[in-house]
Amino acid sequence: MLKKHVLVLSLFIFSPLLAAAQIPEGLPVTSLPVINNGDLLVEDFEKESTGELPTRWFDQKGEKVPAYYTDKNQTRYLYEVMQEDGNKFLRFDGVKGVHLNFPLKEVENLSIREHPILSWRWRAHILPEGAREDKNSLNDVTASIYVVYSLNWLRIPRVIRYTWSSTLPVGKELSMNFNQMKILVVESGRENTGKWKTFERNIYADYRKFFGDHPPNKPLAILILSDGVSTGSPVRADYDNIILKTAGRTE
Repeated sequence: MLKKHVLVLSLFIFSPLLAAAQIPEGLPVTSLPVINNGDLLVEDFEKESTGELPTRWFDQKGEKVPAYYTDKNQTRYLYEVMQEDGNKFLRFDGVKGVHLNFPLKEVENLSIREHPILSWRWRAHILPEGAREDKNSLNDVTASIYVVYSLNWLRIPRVIRYTWSSTLPVGKELSMNFNQMKILVVESGRENTGKWKTFERNIYADYRKFFGDHPPNKPLAILILSDGVSTGSPVRADYDNIILKTAGRTE
C-alpha cells in the first residue's frame, strides 16, 4: 500500500458541521463564476494576492483555510501565488508537500452531468528525482490534481487522481486504497518542463470507467498536491486555470 497519499486521503472527512470559527465568512463557495457559454471557473488565482496562499483553498480535511493561519502554521504550506506576464498562478516550491482542498460540496450551480470536463493547466520546473507513484519509498509527485467524489461507510473517499509522474509512462493506471483511489498518469518526465501544459479529462466518463457505476451529481472537492519528501527531492510546479466545462467544449 502506498501509505503517504493513501492514508492521508483515508482521513478525509468532509463534515457538514465544520466549526464556523475556523472558516472565514463566504467560505466554502456556494457558486462558481460562469464563463465561456456555461463553463464554471473553479480557480484562476487572478483575485489572489501575490506572495500569499490562496484564500479559498482549505486544508486537506476541508476544515480550515491555511491562508488565515498564523505565520508559523502557514510555513507547512509551500504554495504561493505568483505573477508572470500579467497572469497569476499558484506555485509549489519545496520538498514536503501537503494537499490543498477546494470544496465543491456546497456549490449550487455544479452538476458533473452538465459540466463533465475538468480542464486545468500546470507547468513543471523541477521533478522529484526517481519518484514513482507505484512504490511507497519513492512515492513523490511533480504535480497532481484529485477529484474526490464520496465517502464509503469506512470514511474512505472514492478518488481519481491525475498526475505528472517523474518516471511512470503516460496512460499508466494504478488502483489503491482498497480500490477506492484510481491514479492516471497524464504527463511524465522532463521533456515538457518549463512549459505550460493544458489537460482535459471527462471526469464523468473516467468515473464510469474506473468504478463501473454512475458518479454522484457533484464531487466533494478538488485537491492539488506536489511533493518530494519520500525521495528527499526539491519540487517546483505551477497550477492555473481549473475549469469545469460543459459537454462538447473540449479543446
